[in-house]
Amino acid sequence: MEVGAIASWRKNVWIMTGVVLSVGLPLVIYFLMKLMDSENNSEWIGFFGSYAGAIVGAFVALTVSRMQTKSSRDDLKIQIEKQERLAAEQLAQEKHLQRIDNRTFLDYTMFQAPLLMEKRPKETSRILLHDRLRLFINHHSNQWLREQIALFIKLDYYGRAPCILDVTIRMNLASPEENYTVTVYKNGMNKEDHLYIPISIGEETEQLTKLEVTYTTLFKEKLKFVSDLIHKVERYYSINAQNETLIYEREFKNESYMFPGNTEIT
Repeated sequence: MEVGAIASWRKNVWIMTGVVLSVGLPLVIYFLMKLMDSENNSEWIGFFGSYAGAIVGAFVALTVSRMQTKSSRDDLKIQIEKQERLAAEQLAQEKHLQRIDNRTFLDYTMFQAPLLMEKRPKETSRILLHDRLRLFINHHSNQWLREQIALFIKLDYYGRAPCILDVTIRMNLASPEENYTVTVYKNGMNKEDHLYIPISIGEETEQLTKLEVTYTTLFKEKLKFVSDLIHKVERYYSINAQNETLIYEREFKNESYMFPGNTEIT
């Protein structure tokens, strides 16, 4: 039998007991008086009256006690549920603040450099290749590749978190012949890492029109950075169950700079 059914059955038994005592006892006393000697009726009436009053009084006291106990139990249950709800809300708020505090933002710079970037630190530097570049590099010698200059994207890392995960980079590229999209992946990126992505090599004329980077923080927050070079706007989004919430938007402004020791302006 289910708990709810048992509680309902007990309540019905308790009600029936009260009805029986309230109606049955006076009837029992009445019939007992009929059977007894009339001379002693007054004494027996007093005895049974006191006895019945005690029973009814005890029943009423017990009923009131049960009602008070139930009321106290219900109040305690409400207080516990309220405390649990407040604790859950506080925990959710703390997690939200932790996610915000540990948000990591990506940006990028564009520059020209030797394709193989041999002077960069090998331990922390990675040149990410999409499928077209991989095929291109596989069909040329190392000596030829060393002589090539490439236009690169360098991802820049801002934030307190030591790393991000599941980095997906999509680039819309345009050339005189076609417009196309390429995708590169990185399982994780440490704060010390330097990620470079070639856009064009040598005489190629590919131009970046849009960059989109999605990644996940250590607090399981999925973020997206979008740089739209056509409409000159950049946005950051927080993604939750496929719903995107805009965090920050800024107008895109071109940067003009040069690297130390190199007078070529980028």
